[in-house]
Amino acid sequence: TSSGGRTRAEIISIGWKHVHGATGVVYAMPNGDVDESAWRVHGLSRDVLRDRNAGSLRDALATFLQAIQGETDVGLVTYSGKHFDCVLLRRALEATNLHLPVNITTFVDTYIFARCVMPPGTRLAVDALASTLTGVSVQRGLHSADEDAALALTVFEELVERGTPGLAIPSSAQE
Repeated sequence: TSSGGRTRAEIISIGWKHVHGATGVVYAMPNGDVDESAWRVHGLSRDVLRDRNAGSLRDALATFLQAIQGETDVGLVTYSGKHFDCVLLRRALEATNLHLPVNITTFVDTYIFARCVMPPGTRLAVDALASTLTGVSVQRGLHSADEDAALALTVFEELVERGTPGLAIPSSAQE
């Protein structure tokens, strides 16, 4: 989750979900204010972040990296990651002098994946895509990083389950 638009956005929360079910979320206090447009999406203001014990961006990233350390064949699954999540993550890692661990072997942007495999005319907004793939209506107001992570993973798993040739969740990840 970010603090604002694409040009000055900062990571303010990072959520994750392991395929075996473990989840987590950490918060980072932004350097500036949270844009009103971003606040309307996720509801995270500086006051809310303070109440959630938001620390530094470096601490939040270190907690996330620690959570995935020791796993084998880690895959990062995002929605619209190529143009947003990965740009923010790369910028944040550079600013904090941290690095992604070598156990990250796969990256999937579920938006690009869905564009390649879904029929023309399919609505590709993450909530609409999840609803189409699961048959369960997904309508969120405010959303959080941990919910986004879980939804991106659900979309990925459903796309794979539909028989996309050549793709499968590694057996080690399913344990």
